[in-house]
Amino acid sequence: MSALPARAPPIEGESLLSVVRRAALTMGYETTNQIINLSRNAGAVPFWLNELQTATVCRRLADLLGLTVSGVTQLTIHRYAQSLVLTDAAPLACDNRTRLRYFNPQTRVCPQCLAESSTPFEKLIWSFRPVPVCIHHGLLLISRCPGCSRQIPNARPQNAECRCGHRLDRHCSEQLNSEIVRSMGVTTAALESGQQMIPDTSLPAAFFWLERMAQAVGKCTDWKQRLRVAWNFNDDSNDEAVSWFAAADIVAKWPEGLFEFLDVYVRDPKYRHTSTGLGRTLGRLHRHASDLEALGHDGPACAMRTYLSGRYSAGHINRKVCLFREVTPQLMATQDWMPKTLAAVELQVSVATVSRLVADGVLNGELHQAGHNGKSVGVVSRDSLIRLKQQLDSSMTLSEAAARLGIDRHRVTELLRADVLKGAVHVKRSWHIPIDSIDDVLRLISDLPPMQKTRLPFLTLREATRRFGKSGFTFASALTLIINGVLPAKRTDNGDSLASIMVNVNDIERCRSKIEQIRDDREGVPLNRLAKSLFPNRPTKERVLKKWIQSGLLNAERAGQTWSVSRAEVERFRSTYCLAAEACRIVARHRRTLATWETAGHLAPVYGPRVTPGAGFTLYRRADVERLIETLPVRRRCATRSNQAATSNSPRKEQACT
Repeated sequence: MSALPARAPPIEGESLLSVVRRAALTMGYETTNQIINLSRNAGAVPFWLNELQTATVCRRLADLLGLTVSGVTQLTIHRYAQSLVLTDAAPLACDNRTRLRYFNPQTRVCPQCLAESSTPFEKLIWSFRPVPVCIHHGLLLISRCPGCSRQIPNARPQNAECRCGHRLDRHCSEQLNSEIVRSMGVTTAALESGQQMIPDTSLPAAFFWLERMAQAVGKCTDWKQRLRVAWNFNDDSNDEAVSWFAAADIVAKWPEGLFEFLDVYVRDPKYRHTSTGLGRTLGRLHRHASDLEALGHDGPACAMRTYLSGRYSAGHINRKVCLFREVTPQLMATQDWMPKTLAAVELQVSVATVSRLVADGVLNGELHQAGHNGKSVGVVSRDSLIRLKQQLDSSMTLSEAAARLGIDRHRVTELLRADVLKGAVHVKRSWHIPIDSIDDVLRLISDLPPMQKTRLPFLTLREATRRFGKSGFTFASALTLIINGVLPAKRTDNGDSLASIMVNVNDIERCRSKIEQIRDDREGVPLNRLAKSLFPNRPTKERVLKKWIQSGLLNAERAGQTWSVSRAEVERFRSTYCLAAEACRIVARHRRTLATWETAGHLAPVYGPRVTPGAGFTLYRRADVERLIETLPVRRRCATRSNQAATSNSPRKEQACT
């Protein structure tokens, strides 16, 4: 077949569809179909001309355009086959999977490129999915016509004009961050010139990993939102572009960019709303890296293995994981983290004990819920495990500490529970007490002033605890007060144990409130004492507190028949609720005024005769009472008169104000 009388020579980087479109315009044809139809007799022509692969059609179209067959192939996506197709042999064309993965048949153009070119043409690189920007101008490619808001059609008559007649070269696209453009430039250079993107990885394998990273970023909302803010990218609709931007940025900052992304990705909720296990936290990234390593591309696998060995703390890392099946045991031994099951073997304790040590802060580690049956997985820092083993080897047992301090085992246990002997660990059904904590107590005893002669007001700690034990005076509370300098103490001559400490009876009586406070902080306030001290000058009954506990107003813990309330809960209750007398002082009103507001529905008590049968007084929320000062109009209209009424306690003035 002879060539067309009027032809348009291709421009560097131009796509085949753009060349055919310019040739049709040169011939005066209305559409490109008039040229394509001349080639249909040689075979089927694809819908998107840039993926043309049939040899006979290529030959016929090359004759029409006055080009060679290889020249036509260079205008299609198959010119990038050797950079994108992941096979052992040198590929000659892109297969269907590669086309769907990397190329977008929908037209995308750069308005600035169309405006600056004397002969507007459509570049082939614009259809490459991983690069949705114009590298030359740093602009986001547009795929919709600004005039009709529809997708730019491939079958338009001119490259710079939509079918609706709107000029595409007159539109201002969004200017992108320079960091995005720099990352996109690395990807474009790799595609065009074969520049390596990832060490020890071929270019097709690197692009395969780039596409996998874009898929992972698309599922990580936190990472995408962080990048939108950092890059000031305001186009919320173009979510796919953000995924490619993030993937290119990760590869451009290899491997630190991968590590930063994985720190966020492993904590993103995935399968079954849990974050444990590699298959849930990393999806299939570690499997893809292992598959590439099996093909001889080690870059992603080495980076993933480095991350999992040093920074991963959300589950087990062992030889069952595909990335660690073929590695030597020495690599597993160099990990900074180990599973809590392996830590239990090292300490010769149960896994539950390791979990308790991590929760108590004795071991550095992380625990994560596994499923919905109360199980968990976790890792432990290897350094903290080594320090704990060294501490256990150089520590004292309970009997040794009791003999050194001069007290019995039960008193030592009491000091341990009160954290007077710091750093003790309960492992293997016994206590391991650091020698330093024992030395601190002995040093405290030696620093006490000696007492030359025992007089009647002085007692030993054992005698003092027997005499004042009901008030909460124990060995632990006594040492706590002595350490804090609240309770003066002396020691007998040449005494070097707790049995040699002497305290004055009068000093114990003076510190009774501190002793009770220590006991309440440790054990909680019992209901019988709390009923007398919850509200100053207004004692209540124990059964009233039980009603508040049942209704959820007061939180308490029960041990047998005894109820106790922590001091923090007491402070919370006092700051949340108030009695009627205090409510009257807050709003500067008489009690009858509060009753009137209750009837009108302005104030609702949480406990009282109106809501609780048999209640003797009323309990309000402080927030509800304080809200009345600003929201109730009556309070603003007659503030002066109400204050006078509250001062004089006159029923007539109070009634006039309300």
